[in-house]
Amino acid sequence: MKRGVLFILLFFLLGMIMVSVVCAGKTYLTEDLGRNALAKKEAEGWKVYTVEIKLENDWAKLPALTAGETTSLTGRSYYYMEHLMTNTAQDGACPEEIVYLEIYRDDELYHRYEGKCDISGDIKFDLGFAEPGYYGYKIYTAWQMENDEIPEGPTQFFVRPATSEGEDSKSWIVVDFAHTPSKPEPGEAVIFTDRSNYRMVKVASWHWDFGDGANSTERDCEHTYNSEGTYTVVLTLETDEGESYAESKEITVQISPESISTEDSPATGLFLSLFAMGLVYLIMRGR
Repeated sequence: MKRGVLFILLFFLLGMIMVSVVCAGKTYLTEDLGRNALAKKEAEGWKVYTVEIKLENDWAKLPALTAGETTSLTGRSYYYMEHLMTNTAQDGACPEEIVYLEIYRDDELYHRYEGKCDISGDIKFDLGFAEPGYYGYKIYTAWQMENDEIPEGPTQFFVRPATSEGEDSKSWIVVDFAHTPSKPEPGEAVIFTDRSNYRMVKVASWHWDFGDGANSTERDCEHTYNSEGTYTVVLTLETDEGESYAESKEITVQISPESISTEDSPATGLFLSLFAMGLVYLIMRGR
């Protein structure tokens, strides 16, 4: 009986100590660690929550990049981990971490680059874009790829047309649009959004040709395709000076495999019928 009471008291005191440690506040440490050092820390009871890239000049936050010019995407690696038993957290740079940069055009992978952080944990990609328009990027580390932590969707940014020296005030227009969902099914409403970008230009009208005989003059619109197939969608913008600019993209409409019901399969119906007949036979035989 006394041993049981002592055990309960000891357990209670241990719990109070752990609560006091947690309530005392978390201890924060900072140190640059490479992947091998992080692996050793994990063996000591630390949990690594992320190894990612924090950008210094995010293309998406810049006014616009210029076609034909080289631009840099720079950032620094960053890790964060915790030791739950000691209520300690630690972060810092991750030197020599492998980094991947994916460039997208029209939501399709355009190019994939691989780089490596320097001994300070910094990374830099120098790229140029020949054509103006909307692009997207994903940047992630090898740790994120190994732990299924790759960002879901690309971050959008815009590349404006190149202008000659002394022509900063020259007007330009880049026609572009997007549609949701990216892979519609017959009978499903598709939302078309104008993403055109222009300078010193006034757009007077929009005209959509959906490729199936239907059209619209709204800036953003909705359309439903009744049949499967690949359709060429054309968006034409006309300025107040009567000049027209157009962009075309293909959209594929098809029934997804998930939408095909197995109940419509003759083979499935035959199997269920035979199974039911066999089950009835076994029941009757058991009587």
